[in-house]
Amino acid sequence: MTRYGTKYRSRTAKAADPRRPAPDAAGYGCLLLGARSYLTVMDQTTPVLLTSREVADLLRVPLRTVEDWRVTRSGPPWLKLGRHVRYDRDELLAWVKERRHG
Repeated sequence: MTRYGTKYRSRTAKAADPRRPAPDAAGYGCLLLGARSYLTVMDQTTPVLLTSREVADLLRVPLRTVEDWRVTRSGPPWLKLGRHVRYDRDELLAWVKERRHG
């Protein structure tokens, strides 16, 4: 038995993530950072929750820095959903704006 149901799996062909709209879809705007889209505007009532790695990529800081901020409670507000840590996008952006100097 082979993995993924086929003998060979193409590394270049990846299925689109159905939870994220295409960047060029009508009515959607996004800020592209690398190959990922973190700030996709989907629905104003649906909170956009980011992982620690996504926060680190967005702020361009090491993942360990985000983890240290959480442990020392000096970083952005976060949510604990079971064993998973998530950051609300709007609260993260507000936290960043509070720290602006000049």
